[in-house]
Amino acid sequence: MEREALDCDTATYTTRDDMPGWKRAPPGAYPLGQWLVERVLRPLKSGYTPGPFLFPNRSRKSASGAQSTPLVPARDRSPNLQGCINSLQRDFGRRLTPNDVRRSFASIGKWIGIDTLNIAAITGHSVEAPGKQRESAGQRTLHEHYVQLPAEELRRDCEDIVSAILECAGELPLSALVRAKLERTYPAHLAALELLAVNAKRERRAA
Repeated sequence: MEREALDCDTATYTTRDDMPGWKRAPPGAYPLGQWLVERVLRPLKSGYTPGPFLFPNRSRKSASGAQSTPLVPARDRSPNLQGCINSLQRDFGRRLTPNDVRRSFASIGKWIGIDTLNIAAITGHSVEAPGKQRESAGQRTLHEHYVQLPAEELRRDCEDIVSAILECAGELPLSALVRAKLERTYPAHLAALELLAVNAKRERRAA
């Protein structure tokens, strides 16, 4: 993630065609959740790692695959993305990839009723036009060519997905929508969240 492409005040990440690592999704300003910006990205941008990237590689590999000198001294290094994934793998006891996180974000968006085109735009994913296959990398997809999605609509959808994730994690009170979804599809998880809420209330009273 490039430091200069992130605007914490507007909670957007602006991409361009020649951006390293950027793939098929159209360039533009992508909305980010306020929780992510304030809890993770703003602190990273204002401190930690010098240089153009917020999540620099820990070290550069030579052509032979051997490790060489770290790109950023350890004392100045921000949390590495793969390091965060490795920590989650230990907690969950299963292998995870960055794309698993992206897939989970999109799946929760669909679960709470966000339009598929909007999810594609938020996650930088392509959506093929109905009945057509992209024949070359130069062809534009449905939401790239025809559908113009308002930035504020995408931001609201992004915030709704982030809120649903935090609610399911017990970090926010359950909304009526998420509660209804959990009752229908994951009743055991709903029961666990309700138990956590009861215990937290008891602890507050005891304090």
